Order: sequence, then C-alpha cells, then structure tokens
Amino acid sequence: MGLKRITYLFLIALMLALPLNLILAYTMINWGWSDNIGWLSLSDTDHRVFLESDGKLTGFGWTDSVGWIKFDPAGPYPALPNHSAQVNSENNQISGWVRACRVAENPETCTGGGHALAGGWDGWISLRGSDYGVSLSGDYLSGWAWSDDFGWIDFVELPVRKSQIILKLRGRQMGISITPQGLIQIIR
Repeated sequence: MGLKRITYLFLIALMLALPLNLILAYTMINWGWSDNIGWLSLSDTDHRVFLESDGKLTGFGWTDSVGWIKFDPAGPYPALPNHSAQVNSENNQISGWVRACRVAENPETCTGGGHALAGGWDGWISLRGSDYGVSLSGDYLSGWAWSDDFGWIDFVELPVRKSQIILKLRGRQMGISITPQGLIQIIR
C-alpha cells in the first residue's frame, strides 16, 4: 500500500474516531500594519487566522503592543453590522468586527466591555465603513480597517494560503496539510 493511501486512510480513521469538526479553510498569512500598534501578524507558530468555507474569519492575530486580536469575537458589537469578521460571497467585501482581547473586560475570553484599566479603550476594530473596508480579491486580502482605539490598519496585498483542512477538536484548531510526498503536516 502506497504512502499516500496510508495517509488518507489514517485521516479517515482519525475523523471517525474523534469528536471533531472538519472544515476546509484558507489560512491568512503575512501581516497588517498600523502606525499606532505596529505589525499585526495573521499567522505564526502559535496563532493563525482562518477564512472558513462559510466566509467567516476565525482564530487570532498578534501584535506586540496590544497582544491577541480575535477575529471571531462574541458580541454585543459596538455598532452595525452585528457580527464578527466575514466575507460577503457576492462581492468579496469583508465586514464585521475583530477585537483586541487585552483591553476587553474579560481578556481570557475576549468578552465584556472595556477593561477598567484600559483607559477607556474597548479594543474593537471595524473591517468596513462608509469610506473604508477590507476585501478579498483573488488570492489577496487588501484594504483598510479602523479602530477608535488604534487608528488605521493597512491590509494591502496580503496573500491567502489556500486549501488546508482545519480540525476543531475540543475548542482547539489545528491545520492539516498533506505534502506532495503524501506526508501529514500538522500546523497549530
């Protein structure tokens, strides 16, 4: 039996044996930039932002200045639209909210109002407004997001790495890629 066939059989057995959700997703790679908070990383060894097949963005980005940025925070949201980050499948515009967790009332869950020690910041970042927005064009993420706390975030020409299987097991996400040689590569 060939290595590729064994790999696929292993994946099928794993999916049947474990209580998990299987999602075909794209991994957001590269960076965003803000003059106020610096570089926003969308993927590294300890964090990753995913574009799931239903158009929702999930996972976490990271900045050295404000920490974790959650791309699928729970509401209530500060204004319309009343949802976390997602792509409109008709026009590829991204709308919704992401949030810097450090300034949330409950930083561990990225929920609640602004933290009492955050100086009035609430950490919300809008991905679309009347005169700005983030879009997905082909394999690239581009445009601007806005935060009353942090200012502009530039997502100009960020490539999206495609075709990755995402496993959600007990609330944790990990990516699985199969190399051209048929080997399984786990990406956390």
